[in-house]
Amino acid sequence: MKNRILLILVVFGFASCNPTYYMPNNVNVPLLKEKGETVAQGHIGSAEEFRETGVNVAHAIGRNSALMLNLSSFKSYPDLSEYSGDTTVNNLHFNKKNQSFMAEIGAGFFKPFGPDSIFVFETYAGYGMYTMNRALNTYQSVAYNIHRPFVQPSISIRYKIVEVSYGLRMSMLFFSNQHPSTAFVEDEITMMNFENWNKIFNIDHSLTIGVGAELVKFQIQWIYNPQVNYLNDSFLIPTFSNVNIGLKFRFQPF
Repeated sequence: MKNRILLILVVFGFASCNPTYYMPNNVNVPLLKEKGETVAQGHIGSAEEFRETGVNVAHAIGRNSALMLNLSSFKSYPDLSEYSGDTTVNNLHFNKKNQSFMAEIGAGFFKPFGPDSIFVFETYAGYGMYTMNRALNTYQSVAYNIHRPFVQPSISIRYKIVEVSYGLRMSMLFFSNQHPSTAFVEDEITMMNFENWNKIFNIDHSLTIGVGAELVKFQIQWIYNPQVNYLNDSFLIPTFSNVNIGLKFRFQPF
């Protein structure tokens, strides 16, 4: 009963100010059409209060098969306001940095279709891992890893100077290697809110638009993450989004 009451407090009393313990990275939608084609993209953007920088690469290893690699870094300046609670022992594991690094790999299928093959269907599956430290104030922080297996279907239009893509990235978030500060652990509400992020079924919607020459395009992407249910409880995470811009380079097969 006590835990249920705490869950209600977390949802309704603190929903507007809860910290985010996961940030979606840029979605790699390469729009490949033929074997030997390679796409590389660099981007910068924002995910909640975090600044994101990253690189995406994809290569068609077969007529309809491809590999991808994605790297992203997230940084922000935390609001290190004074902690209002009490800490009764030495505040172990406190780290004032607010930063994360993630890497993921994937393999998948692509299929151009329609008149002049202007439409492209792609789907990728893979695994990503985050290493992260989250600071809430001058006493509370937590370091942890996120393991994220994912499946990512998309449908796109690729025609001369324009590319438009809509994708869904469906994933599970598994938290591990957790090192909260003493003050973080002693705050029961904060600790429960953090633990409830574990084992989430997560859906990222992405809309990507690219404009430019055939081999180089300016790209903007919007990622929207709606509230979703935890698989282990009827609990919701905050709605959030990610906007990023960058350049996309396409290398044709020799």
